[in-house]
Amino acid sequence: MALLMLMLWGIGGLVYHVQFDITTASVFVFIYWYVLITYYKWYMSPFSTKRCWKMIGVGYAIDTLYWAGTNVMSLKGNHPTELQLFIFDNWKLPSMLIGFGIFLLCEKKSFHSAIINLVASATFGVYLIHYHPVVFSWWTGALHAQDLFAGNYAIGILKLCVMILIVFGACMLCDLCRQLIFRFTIDRHRGRLFDRIWALRHKLKDYKVLSALVLSLVLIVYASFAVTV
Repeated sequence: MALLMLMLWGIGGLVYHVQFDITTASVFVFIYWYVLITYYKWYMSPFSTKRCWKMIGVGYAIDTLYWAGTNVMSLKGNHPTELQLFIFDNWKLPSMLIGFGIFLLCEKKSFHSAIINLVASATFGVYLIHYHPVVFSWWTGALHAQDLFAGNYAIGILKLCVMILIVFGACMLCDLCRQLIFRFTIDRHRGRLFDRIWALRHKLKDYKVLSALVLSLVLIVYASFAVTV
């Protein structure tokens, strides 16, 4: 699965106008990353520091060559401007080489910080909250994200940094509240709900019923991300 997804979206996605139903607003980007990282953690030997730097260098080299080539094409011919930015999507292979290399380099540095652990515990919640279609459309409209670079480009970058801090901070507070509620409810007896569901599996004679329940749950979760308002 990891190899198929890498070929389909990482390498195949480098072809212009080829997306295979994956976009920046799709939850499948996260699933794609999760599968690749899980495969590395479970089945591959840890990358050396030298290999990590090679990955970063190759990623930047591909991006630079592509950027330079498309700029020359745009100057000499009538090519669409979006062609220059096409390869820089965060699920494309060059971007993933850079990001994954940096991630592994940071992973090799061992240190402990209560503040970083607190922020890290809410990061996944921040991703889920701010990328939900309803929340995404609300904060991009409320903060006028589409007008960031309408004037001075440097001011636009500063506004973008402030917007990131605001959105991340608000979503982190929401997830920390969720963690506090869960601490006194669901996490009070951690794993009990799963154990009961797993025990129920042995009582079900017809496994088609269990399969239908799991499929329904998956469809509900997917619909919650896919539906736009």
